[in-house]
Formats: sequence, structure tokens, C-alpha cells
Amino acid sequence: MLKRLNKDPEINGVIVHSLSRLGRSLGDIIHFVEDLQKQERVFISVKENFDMTTKEGRMLFGLMAVVNEYECELIMERMNEGRAYAESYGTKSGKPCHRPEKEINWGFVEACREENPPRSWNAIRKALRDWQGQNITTTTLIRRAKKRGMKID
Repeated sequence: MLKRLNKDPEINGVIVHSLSRLGRSLGDIIHFVEDLQKQERVFISVKENFDMTTKEGRMLFGLMAVVNEYECELIMERMNEGRAYAESYGTKSGKPCHRPEKEINWGFVEACREENPPRSWNAIRKALRDWQGQNITTTTLIRRAKKRGMKID
């Protein structure tokens, strides 16, 4: 938008849906609107609906720009607090992170696989849950067995 404004003198102004869509920094917003006014171009914010040709409109613009910058800083502060809280409790964006892997009794698993016929992975998972108190999914059990170099078939 800025490139087009600088290249095309036929553009009469800028219309934005909301002042917050124009920018978050008070200085940047004020600088941008002042440049438009120097070039005798119109600035319109549909949501805030203020008239920059009046002193009241300019005052409202200044107040809204300050409020928008405050809101942005508040959002950033809350996001950082949320990230710190999530990290301290072992989650990030609702997904587990930094959690230790569940221990598996690999001696038991290997013994079950050496039986004739070998137990299925699902039967081993159920046995681990019922007899060993280890709750793990079949997919995780197979994936970790592959990592250990066990025969999967």
C-alpha cells in the first residue's frame, strides 16, 4: 500500500476497516497519518469513524491510536505469560512437550514376542496395562520397539 501511495499521485487517500489494522505502534500510525495530511490525502477509518479535518476528529484519532498501542502491548504481555505458564507445566499450544517417555518393561515385551506363537502387539499392550500398570498405545509400543531394533512382524 505504501509503495502504491508513493508511486501514484492520483490516490486521494486511504480507507482502513479499523485503526488497529493500520498498525500497532503509536508512532508509526501518527507518522503515517501526518504524511497523508501533508500530501493533502484523506484518511478514513470505517470502524472508529472519525473526521481528521476537525480538531475533535484528530483528538479521537490520537486517543484511539494510544488505546490500540496499549491493547497490542497487553496482548503481547498475556501471550508471553501464557507461554511461560505452559512451558512450566510441560505444554506448548496444548501439545505435550518436555514430558518424559513412559517406561516400558522391555524384558516382558521381548518374552511375549518370543512365545510360540508370539503375542500380538495389542495383546502385549493390554498385558502391560493390566499386569504391569503401564498404559501405552499399541502404536507407541510398536514405534518404540522399532527404535530398539526389535522385529515387528
